[in-house]
Amino acid sequence: TDKRLAVIYEEERQHVAKIHSKGNMEAIEIKADTIKISNKILAEGKAEAEKIKAENTAYLKRREAESILECASKKSEALLIEGKTEGQIAKMLESKRKFDVDMRKLGVLNSLSQNKQVAIYGNQSENLLAHLE
Repeated sequence: TDKRLAVIYEEERQHVAKIHSKGNMEAIEIKADTIKISNKILAEGKAEAEKIKAENTAYLKRREAESILECASKKSEALLIEGKTEGQIAKMLESKRKFDVDMRKLGVLNSLSQNKQVAIYGNQSENLLAHLE
């Protein structure tokens, strides 16, 4: 009976050890599956974040390019308007410049006529100041 009892205890101990070992193996498998699922979720999250970041960068680049294009268009319109305006002003100012030049010539002739120390010599019978114009 003691022998038999010892055999039963030994069988019981082995059975408990087997159950304990099986439980440990299942726990390790569950931990491995948990890590695997966690890594998969993490990788998917990182991939989604990178996708969103790339889309955001592309959107910003597109908007920047559109802004640059619009700015260039507005600058070219402004240059065209400025050129037209300068052309119109140049035509208008042409007569003013001619008037200013004529007035300066008259000023010089007037100064010459008022200066008593200036003498103009020549053997022409016509007005010599007229030749200075």
